[in-house]
Amino acid sequence: FPRYFPTPTGQLYYMFRQGPVCFIVLDCGEDKPDNDIEYSGIVAFDNYRTEQAQWLEKVIQGDEFQQSPFKVVITHIPPFGNWHGEKEILDKFVPILNKANIDLMMCGHLHNHIYRERSDAINFPILVNHNREMINVQANKQQMDIQISNSGGKQVKAFHFKTQNNSNP
Repeated sequence: FPRYFPTPTGQLYYMFRQGPVCFIVLDCGEDKPDNDIEYSGIVAFDNYRTEQAQWLEKVIQGDEFQQSPFKVVITHIPPFGNWHGEKEILDKFVPILNKANIDLMMCGHLHNHIYRERSDAINFPILVNHNREMINVQANKQQMDIQISNSGGKQVKAFHFKTQNNSNP
């Protein structure tokens, strides 16, 4: 996979900047414990997530991240629920991201549209996209607009974020 889709880190987790938005892409691994029969003893996602958390601590300190008007995290599994992987993401990534002024986390995995506001435990909003919808992000230095369209191209939801010195939804 990395041979065909190279990343700046050479890993499947990385950061990139597109205009005023800094994106952090996290590879959350799988949702079941490493010793689950489905994996036949050949995975180590718990250690992999720990490795990413160490990288994440460093990358959020960098100028490219710090100076971005908007900060968006992309990961497949959202950090809520009762499965092993979801708890790992909540325990390993969220405490770091809570310190990073994240504007939005975008996820999939649940095949359903969910929007969760900031909370005491997770201080950034989470957008889980439906498997039959598309997210379009437009941003300038003052505002980031998210439009969600169905498979027919019709807009079904929209979210608007202002820079962190203003209030976001």
